[in-house]
Amino acid sequence: MSQSGQLAGKRVLVTGAGTTGIGRSIALELASRGADICVHGRTRAPAQLTTASLTGFGVRVFALAADISTMGAGRALVQEANECMGGLDVVIANTGITQRKAVLDLTDEDMQRVLGINLIAAMALTQEAAKAMVRSGGGSIVIVSSINEDRVIPERAHYCASKGGLRQWGRALAAAAGPSGVRVNLLCPSAIDTPMNQPYLAQHPERLEAVLNRTPLRRLREPADIACAAAFLAGDDSRFMTGASLSVDGGLSLG
Repeated sequence: MSQSGQLAGKRVLVTGAGTTGIGRSIALELASRGADICVHGRTRAPAQLTTASLTGFGVRVFALAADISTMGAGRALVQEANECMGGLDVVIANTGITQRKAVLDLTDEDMQRVLGINLIAAMALTQEAAKAMVRSGGGSIVIVSSINEDRVIPERAHYCASKGGLRQWGRALAAAAGPSGVRVNLLCPSAIDTPMNQPYLAQHPERLEAVLNRTPLRRLREPADIACAAAFLAGDDSRFMTGASLSVDGGLSLG
């Protein structure tokens, strides 16, 4: 954590921040730079744990709980955060799920679940955020996507499709809202040792080794790496960036 005060007074909603993964790290990094934070978790207890860790930064913090797997719930969350904080300057759309399954074995339920949460619900949430920011005169939306938004992985085809859809959605939203001062960018991480991926990595340690061998920087990305990149996209240092996909992958996507 660094650059204290860089985001002073910014009003930020971070979704999926009530856990130990990327969202929580982003909330911590942004609070350390002076931002007021609305922490979203699927249930209130995890969100409150994250907010408790932010109080030492002397910023305003709020814990919001919602299952935002539906379009209406995502819109309602943005409206609640906007009301809590008296406006929104930054929204970090971080909620998502993954699943590994052969493309020809996918069921309708598999596809509807992953695309519904990763793409459709995220579209509604970020559209609502963009509308609020257009009304207030500007802001920054950061969509946490994946380097797999333009890659082919047969055992994760529906996941990759959801991220590819997010890329096109984010670019369209950036073009539409840009004239009103709203920036929209995508943050694209590589594989990471988070709770969402730990069960798979534990069962397939050889995959972890393979990823490391293909990564020029020879390590997995840590939550703090994505948090610092999110802070960059949230703040004024990226003021002339919109519609961009920023890879944070140690060079994995080069090969």
